[in-house]
Amino acid sequence: MVSKGGLVEFNDFTSIVCPSGMFVSKSNLSYNDWINSSCSLDVTVLRLQCKACERGTYSLQRGRMEGLRIVNGFACLSCPHGAECLPTIKSKANHWGYLIDDSPPALNFTLCPDSYCLSGTQNPDGYNSCYGKREGWMCGRCAPGYSETLFSIDCKRSEDCNDNWFWLVFLALILIMASFLVFKPPIVTFAAKHVFWFENCVTKKTESVMDETESLASLRVEGNESTFLLSTEEIENEKLQAVGYLEIIFYFYQISNLLLTSTSIEQLLKAKVIIPVQGFFNFQERYLVHQICPFSGLTPETKQAFEVAPVFGTLGAIYFIYVLHYVLCKISRSATPNVGRYLGATMETMLLGYIKIANVSLSLIRCVPVGSKSRWFYNGTIVCYQWWQSVLIAFDVVVVIPFIFVLAWGAIKLHRGKVSARHFLLACVFPLPFLILWLLQSSGVCGIQRQHAQSTEYTEALKAVLLAPFREPEAEKSGALYWESIFIVRRFILVFLYCFITDSTLRLLCMAVVCVLALLHHAKMEPFRNNHANIAETISLLGLVILSNINLYKSFYANSKEDISNDWMPIFQVLDWIEIILLGFLPAVFTLVVLFTSISLITRLIFVVCTNAYTRIHVGQRRSHERAPLVGD
Repeated sequence: MVSKGGLVEFNDFTSIVCPSGMFVSKSNLSYNDWINSSCSLDVTVLRLQCKACERGTYSLQRGRMEGLRIVNGFACLSCPHGAECLPTIKSKANHWGYLIDDSPPALNFTLCPDSYCLSGTQNPDGYNSCYGKREGWMCGRCAPGYSETLFSIDCKRSEDCNDNWFWLVFLALILIMASFLVFKPPIVTFAAKHVFWFENCVTKKTESVMDETESLASLRVEGNESTFLLSTEEIENEKLQAVGYLEIIFYFYQISNLLLTSTSIEQLLKAKVIIPVQGFFNFQERYLVHQICPFSGLTPETKQAFEVAPVFGTLGAIYFIYVLHYVLCKISRSATPNVGRYLGATMETMLLGYIKIANVSLSLIRCVPVGSKSRWFYNGTIVCYQWWQSVLIAFDVVVVIPFIFVLAWGAIKLHRGKVSARHFLLACVFPLPFLILWLLQSSGVCGIQRQHAQSTEYTEALKAVLLAPFREPEAEKSGALYWESIFIVRRFILVFLYCFITDSTLRLLCMAVVCVLALLHHAKMEPFRNNHANIAETISLLGLVILSNINLYKSFYANSKEDISNDWMPIFQVLDWIEIILLGFLPAVFTLVVLFTSISLITRLIFVVCTNAYTRIHVGQRRSHERAPLVGD
């Protein structure tokens, strides 16, 4: 600033440069100071300032003056979506900025994978910021000397990647899942029978007309170990009912996992039970173990591919259990195990694991435009399309998408006896070739005739999984034997939206619409044979509609440019509690059932011991009393 100067000159060898994002403002307030008629002074008043762009705009340029001449070309641009422009530009959390033009320099911002990118720093050279030791485009890789960790976004020193105990945990979890699907323990029937064991005792006691000794003996019989056993009819009945309810529960937790936003996940991490339950029903240990690095050199692409390892591991564990069962039967010279049970478990694993396979296969080919190139979303340093992405595109075309149609058509064929169990399983593994074959059979092209398959125990095992829970065709009403394919279609649509719609608000809006349509479709069709299952599915789908709308509401405010006032915070807390209640209801019920069953069984054991002891003492005293007159005689 020149406040009162005389003759002031700046030549072109003098330059003034502002910080980045600020332009030069020149104010020339020079004037002529009249002293008298023969004398006047020229007074120079000059102010040069560096000013920032207005709110909501930004620039990466630096204002510049050569002498007293402002160099033109400086421009303030509108703040792009995904950035904050106060006072200089920086990325919002979960966003990555990149140059899209050089004259003037302009930025665009794209989404990062959840929590990979942090909010940028307030300096022009650091508008991006990565979490921890992550670096590169969209923070997609770990820094040199660090390795990716399973089930988390952290990077760990390569020399510290020696968590070999993880493999034991992994094997234990897939064996638990496989055993659960193969044997389907009758938990509900067992709990219902043994929690209320005392009702039979009380009823018999009030209705009894026997003498005291016989009453005590009957109570003792009620307490003996035979009453702990469930009949074969009870076990088989629960297994038939369990298939439908199992599908409902898996579907709810698998889809709810897609609907949760990062903000809601942060809140729900306080609930130590809900997140592991979601992980269990999604064939993942993401929330059971954390920051695991079993070997060094794990890359983002191999880390993504490992997500499907629990599904294929469960399939392998099913047949490991079968081989073990077979060997034990041979050693004990008993009947060989029923293969149908294992085929049914295989089919259930394929159905329930479809969402994980589809999610991973679509995620590995998810590319986003970043500048002039298309880059892989989970590691922006990889330019699309690599050879392995081409293989996965072929896999989706040949397997993932045709599987939907094969499952619907195959279920009808299985019901009508037009396809054998082996033929159907092969069609599930190679959907596209068999779909073409079935089309040729139905049209009679090239003399290919339809086959008729005999019903076997293997066919019945597949029917128990695919057809048993759903309505058969009736005179007035069409059946719903194809409904497993409806579950698969819903999963695929939601996974596709989850993977390929970048904007979280738009994605959740589309997913909310799909959830509402699914609820209306179910309410109209009522596909399950058991009306209680239809009610349970209605409640489940309604819960997903509520979850999708809650997270849509959160996403809308999270992406808005306005700060959320403190008046709105209680509403978000209420929404978090609604989420916790919806997701935690089943774990809470299961925990209470286990607790009451344990207490009831312990009480029953104490009752049996006390009853037996009292019976022996009382009977012994009675016999002694009966012998006493004989001695006197």
